[in-house]
Amino acid sequence: MNLFLVIIAFFLSAGYTVAQTTGNNDFISYKYEFSLEAIQLVKNDKQNFNLPYEFEKYYEKPFTLGVKLKSNKGALRLKLFYNYNSETDIDNSGKKEIKTGYCHSQSGIGYELHKNFQRTQFYFGVDLIKTNYKINEKDYKAYTHHQSSKKNEIYSKICWGFGPFTGAKYFITPHFSLSTEISVLFENFKEEYPEDNIESKGFKAYIGPAGILSVNIHL
Repeated sequence: MNLFLVIIAFFLSAGYTVAQTTGNNDFISYKYEFSLEAIQLVKNDKQNFNLPYEFEKYYEKPFTLGVKLKSNKGALRLKLFYNYNSETDIDNSGKKEIKTGYCHSQSGIGYELHKNFQRTQFYFGVDLIKTNYKINEKDYKAYTHHQSSKKNEIYSKICWGFGPFTGAKYFITPHFSLSTEISVLFENFKEEYPEDNIESKGFKAYIGPAGILSVNIHL
C-alpha cells in the first residue's frame, strides 16, 4: 500500500507543480490510446473483484486491454479482459476424469473527461460494465482424451451495471504514459446453479480494484 500512496502522491505533486507554471499543453496530443493494466502495485483483496467463492482459489488480476478514442476534452473508452483456468480430477471409480473449467470475462464501454497540465492528465467519468463467470464440466475416460459426455454447465453469474471512476496519468513521452485509477461499481447480478435449479438475483456496490498501474501507448 505504501508504494501505491507514493505513486498517487507523485501524480498529485506533478500536476500541482505544472499547474503553477505558465505554458501550453501541447505535450499531450494524441487521437488513440492503447493500454494494458499490467502492474499490480498493491495486492488487492479478492472481494474488490466481487468474485464468487468458487473462483477464489484462482484469484489473480487479469491483464485488461483498453482502447480510448480521444475527443477535444474527453475520450470514449473500451476495455476487455478474459481469464480461464481448469483442473482435472479422477472420480472415485478411477475410470473417469472430470475436467472443470473456470471462465471469468468482463467488457466495458464508457466516457471520460480530462484536464491536462503539461505532462500530467487528470480524468473522471463513468463506465457501463458487464461481467460473466461460468463453470463447466466435461467427462473423459480416464487417462485418455475421449470425451464421454457433453459439456455440462454447473454455475453461471452475470453482472451488469456502471462504475464512476477517477484517475491520473503521467506522460513520460508524447507517445508513452503510465496511469492509475479507482472506481466504485454498482451492479445487478443473476446467479444460477443449473444442476440444482437454484437461481438468485440481487444488487451490489463495491470499490473497484486500486493500485493497478496501466502502461499506455498514444498515437
